[in-house]
Amino acid sequence: LNDRAAAVGRPLADAPVPSNERVPDVVGSTALEIVGDASTPLDQVERLERALREGFYSDGSDGVSRAGHTAERISSMLTAPVLIGDDEQYAVAMALMARALGIPARVVLGFYPTDEATAASPLAVTGTMAHVWVDVPFDGVGWVAFDPTPDRDRVPQTEVPKPKPQPRPQVITLPEPPSISSVDPFDDP
Repeated sequence: LNDRAAAVGRPLADAPVPSNERVPDVVGSTALEIVGDASTPLDQVERLERALREGFYSDGSDGVSRAGHTAERISSMLTAPVLIGDDEQYAVAMALMARALGIPARVVLGFYPTDEATAASPLAVTGTMAHVWVDVPFDGVGWVAFDPTPDRDRVPQTEVPKPKPQPRPQVITLPEPPSISSVDPFDDP
């Protein structure tokens, strides 16, 4: 991966990218809203990255996020009140937004080995080490990596609904009935 600092002040490199056919309109409008007045490609890409990292991470195992990166899924992610998704969804969203701005971008799948990995010992690669990010090409630098995925511990706070209290029915206390006397006051002469 190339150093981001080397891309400062550099123009974008030419790179073939697929067309943005059938990309939801919200992708482009969200990209324009996020980049605002950023003028250089590097500033624009970094703003996209920062804005997406403000979202929340969910791999779907908690039932908060859905799997996939279809146009509908990315559209629903960007229009939801809060951004929630996994690295695949954040990377696809960022790449599509960059392309909507005319910035070539590609989605990259790779692995982040654990800290215990050394060059001298074999490494057992597992699915938990898989990660997805975005590369953008800069002239004279090559492809530079951008990671729009929030940290995995930045999870949405879901409130567990409190059980509704079970109110007890109101019991109305009736007044004591009048006492019935065996003597009738009108019988007294």
